[in-house]
Amino acid sequence: MKERYPLPCNIAQTLNIVGDRWTLLIIHEILVGNTTFNDIKHNLETISANLLSTRLKHWNNKAWLFQSFIASTLLVTNMH
Repeated sequence: MKERYPLPCNIAQTLNIVGDRWTLLIIHEILVGNTTFNDIKHNLETISANLLSTRLKHWNNKAWLFQSFIASTLLVTNMH
């Protein structure tokens, strides 16, 4: 995935990670408890295995940011 927003601000850097096609749908699957590759692939029937693998590998390289995103999302969700 190429970086589309070469700006140092947090919003631009977040969009570089979650702004690609399929990304928010994959994140949704993870947030509802589908955490394995096969579960995500099963629920997002039309995503290619190659693309899903690429997205997950990219996030693995940026794991600290993704974990922070998930943790803050769960915190906000549990507060409501």
